[in-house]
Amino acid sequence: MDWIKRVGDAFWHPFSGGAQQAKADRQPLGFDIAILSFDRPNYLAKTLKSLRPQMSTKDRVTLFQDGNFDPHTNTAVASWKNIQACVDIFRQIFPWGEIVETRENLGIAFNYERAETHVFEKMEQKPASSLRTTSCSRPASPV
Repeated sequence: MDWIKRVGDAFWHPFSGGAQQAKADRQPLGFDIAILSFDRPNYLAKTLKSLRPQMSTKDRVTLFQDGNFDPHTNTAVASWKNIQACVDIFRQIFPWGEIVETRENLGIAFNYERAETHVFEKMEQKPASSLRTTSCSRPASPV
């Protein structure tokens, strides 16, 4: 359960007056972070900017970028510009991070499955954290 303490320490550290510590010198969180993204670069930027100060360059962070093309309907379901903006934002904020992207739109369920398979089977992690960009504040949907 030591990883839980490291996560707590990492999340509170920037607010405890010790934020001047070099980011590269921070102790790694000790688990992979998988970030799932679709076509909301503004929400992704907010999520990544919030997460970045709490991480070390030794932490493994992976963006699972869903695509914009629906092969079943042979149509674009999102703007390719927004998809590419998500990838560019991730590269800017986490230049050492890994990007797993696809041109086809997998949908949220298959993107989660892809992330879990990658983290738990390929990377052999035990604890993990999954962040969705839609977890940021957004205007309420009309009823």
